[in-house]
Amino acid sequence: MRTTMFCSLLLCLPLTMAGQGTPARPAQSRPAQPARADQKDIDAVIAELNATVPKDADISAQLTALDKSDADLKKSDQAQIDTSQMVQKQLNRLKNETLPAIQARANAWDVKRQNHINSGCPAEGGRMPVDQANRCNAETDTLMAERGRIFADAESATKERAQYEQLRDAVTATTLSNAAKEKANNAQRDILNAQKAELDAAKKRLTARLDDLKKGVDSCAKLLSQRGASCEAIKARCGNIQFDGASANLPASAYDTPCGAPLAGKPRTGGVTANK
Repeated sequence: MRTTMFCSLLLCLPLTMAGQGTPARPAQSRPAQPARADQKDIDAVIAELNATVPKDADISAQLTALDKSDADLKKSDQAQIDTSQMVQKQLNRLKNETLPAIQARANAWDVKRQNHINSGCPAEGGRMPVDQANRCNAETDTLMAERGRIFADAESATKERAQYEQLRDAVTATTLSNAAKEKANNAQRDILNAQKAELDAAKKRLTARLDDLKKGVDSCAKLLSQRGASCEAIKARCGNIQFDGASANLPASAYDTPCGAPLAGKPRTGGVTANK
């Protein structure tokens, strides 16, 4: 059997006031890690950026090697120029001084030989007085010795000229080889520079993407902490997040209840009833 207990105004007033105490706040909802999806994207972008490091290092190493090669080629080219000038100078000396001087000595020897013959010393030899024979033999020995020196000097100059000509040919071959190597280096450098430009552009895009992702996460977290943020604003910034109602630290706002759910009603207040 149920009965209703009535009380006086003075007695019921405290009870009524007690019933109208501070209403309990509904359980606050917490977004279930709104940055988690973005963090995966951030990790993926960071991984791509890290992958560019060894590629960039390899390109830089190749470019450095090309720079060293070009520096060596430049030194070699200068050496070829110096050697070529020296070779030409020596060939000119042989052509304009040494060989003409030897030829002049040979011409003078021919004159001496003819005078020797004309003085009674026949080229084929023969019988003659002792004094004449002694003179002719002495002159012949002198002429033949000088002839030997002339031929030796001519042979030496000829060999020297041949050596300089070989060196000149080697200089020409080295110069052509250097030119071909420089051309190959330039082509390779163009390829590497294009790869580096492409890699730098990719790094720039990835860095910008990473900055955008980080700014998005920061702005989402900031928006979630704002009192009175609308559901549409949070979805626009953070995506379609879900609330798990597990955080007691979020400020009171429309998001004290999940998006799309009705706000919790105020608790009813009134008289007190007793059941028997």
